Amino acid sequence: RTNAIQKLCALAEKDPDLDEAEAVAGFEGLWPTLKQMLKERPFYAWIKEFGMDSAFIYPYFTVLSGKAGGLELAHGCSWDVTGRYREVPECDAAYYFRVGEPTFRSFVQRVWFSQQKILKRAMELGWALLPNGELMPGARKVRLLLLGGGFMRQLWTYDLTLEKALEIFDVTVYDNDPEMAKWLKDIFGKPIEEIEGIDYHFEDFHNVSDENEYDAVLCTGVMSYYTEPAETARILSVVKRAAVKDAVFVCDRQIFEPSMARCVFVLQWRNTSMKPDPKPEVAIEKMTQCVLNAGGFRDLDYEIDEYNEDPAIVNFAMRVA
Repeated sequence: RTNAIQKLCALAEKDPDLDEAEAVAGFEGLWPTLKQMLKERPFYAWIKEFGMDSAFIYPYFTVLSGKAGGLELAHGCSWDVTGRYREVPECDAAYYFRVGEPTFRSFVQRVWFSQQKILKRAMELGWALLPNGELMPGARKVRLLLLGGGFMRQLWTYDLTLEKALEIFDVTVYDNDPEMAKWLKDIFGKPIEEIEGIDYHFEDFHNVSDENEYDAVLCTGVMSYYTEPAETARILSVVKRAAVKDAVFVCDRQIFEPSMARCVFVLQWRNTSMKPDPKPEVAIEKMTQCVLNAGGFRDLDYEIDEYNEDPAIVNFAMRVA
């Protein structure tokens, strides 16, 4: 504990956005939870070697890990020990954790895959993202539905800024995570309800209306929590009743490869109902069978995670028939 506080104080001298007194107070607030976690020797060894020169890693494991907020670190931003959401600076060990953690690369690939699918759908409806960054509008906005939408990273990463995305997409989101409202306010600087063009529902996505109006549906990071075929079929039924003909539907399944196993057994990814598939072939077989049984879909396509030697995710896309 003393050594950790000393290292935080030393880090505050390098990080101009980290106040030493606030950092120490924040660490003290996390200490009771962290102390219990450190009783497990593999976790203790990992923290001692990699985590003590960071203002971000302690809250990552004690507060965020296993939750939607934990995924932000994969994109180079997170909440530090003071509770402030910001970009991780190079002087912080989490900067290298972000690049070195294999599952983070998989999550980033998932965002890229789903963003490219919805942009392709927008192009089918007349939109174009020109090389100079300008937009060529379609006849209308693309109606986009996010099931378990989280922080909507597909709308403000890579080829898009949030402002540009909201010129193209009319966005509806369902996510019943009770912490989501606070996290979103931290990220965007104001309540999500105040962002025009986003209709965010803090409720279960099975409550989506059956108006068949959406041109594209994203359900990323969700399928591996629904382990029974009947549960997957229920999600597919939501998509069919909510989407128009030819709408694109994007989802994924996670794979229990070594880095994912380490997240569960060493790095404290626990107390979640997520059950990854044992290998990509199983994930593909499961999804193929569920789609066939559900009916109403065509052109099932998939991309196996190529960022890890042992794939951690399989991304899927299909069309509503």
